Amino acid sequence: MEQYKLVLEGAKQLKWEPGKIRSIQDDEIIVKTIAGAISIGAELPQYNGSDVTDTNPFYPRKTGYESYGEVIEVGNKVTHVNVGDKVVFFYGHETIGIVKGHKVIRVPSSIQPKVALLSILSCDAAKGVLKLNPQQDEKVLITGMGVIGLLACYFLKYYVGVEHVDVVEPNKNRRDFAKNFGAKNIYDSEEKIIETYNYGFECSATNSGFHAF
Repeated sequence: MEQYKLVLEGAKQLKWEPGKIRSIQDDEIIVKTIAGAISIGAELPQYNGSDVTDTNPFYPRKTGYESYGEVIEVGNKVTHVNVGDKVVFFYGHETIGIVKGHKVIRVPSSIQPKVALLSILSCDAAKGVLKLNPQQDEKVLITGMGVIGLLACYFLKYYVGVEHVDVVEPNKNRRDFAKNFGAKNIYDSEEKIIETYNYGFECSATNSGFHAF
């Protein structure tokens, strides 16, 4: 079975590298990629050669993070996924890949690929919340209601059980999402905040978001 991996050979120099898929072990599966996520904060600067955190990049380098695809073969000991199932997995930008069966996330057929891929970001939001470990009766402020902010809000409200979670978000559509996710007070700017808080989560990636704290 033929496979192609997307390799970065230099700034703005991508190449599909061919290869062969080996036989799988009993606890592995083969997945055919349907969609993949691209990190605008890490991957795009690496592609453009503008990553300030890596001034001497090495090449060639592997690309990609999480992907979404269809299971096309399963090992004898894999029981929780079947051929034809859609899953989220981690092997980068490859057309076909082999992963351990227990390392994939099974995706219901009703979930679109672009939504399923966002599930991976929930671990980032959860790690931040658990690191601060707020109590249920403490007040928390979140700036920014993009995907990370919404996931942080959801985790605070429905996993930790924090009663008072406020948010700051200038975009009306995102404010509406915040309301559905359980936010109490929703501000369109930092200047309108009237509460004081025990903890804060900066999820807007803006200077004004940091200044709110």
